[in-house]
Amino acid sequence: MHTRSSWKWFAVKSVFRVAAEGQPVGRDHSYDPAMTLVEERVVLFRARSHDEALSRAEKEGSRYCTQVNHRNPYGQPVVYRQLAAMDSFELFEVPASGSEVYSRTEVSPRSVSDTSVLRALLGPETESKRLRASRRNILDITFNAPAPGVTRTTQESDLLSRGRRRLGRRP
Repeated sequence: MHTRSSWKWFAVKSVFRVAAEGQPVGRDHSYDPAMTLVEERVVLFRARSHDEALSRAEKEGSRYCTQVNHRNPYGQPVVYRQLAAMDSFELFEVPASGSEVYSRTEVSPRSVSDTSVLRALLGPETESKRLRASRRNILDITFNAPAPGVTRTTQESDLLSRGRRRLGRRP
């Protein structure tokens, strides 16, 4: 039996790939059939070991992927897929404001510039207008205008209407 003191906090980083599937019903200037989105997530878990934290993160990641259920403005279903690599970090204090929740190091030659390191770890500083517009490929049609030839379902329209009423706007 494990005592309460053997439980620790772990931050687990997971990586997901998000993409639209199937043929688009409609298209506009922003449609990009090759576009996917990569999402990194860091989630906290109480566990007795790194292996247990990783196991819990794998299950949570599977649930996360199935919770997303929407069409994009082109009428395509959007699918989240968890990639097969995760990393965990044991927190050495109870999480609170300002607590470090994830840390990873890697060796880099001095010849690699700071700018190159940051671009590799954080991505480009700004996305091009074309790349930013291509995010429509994974956005929820409920909250984004459908492309020409695509119609919202009754359920999507009802959800949008309920959201507008909550915000005090007319449908």
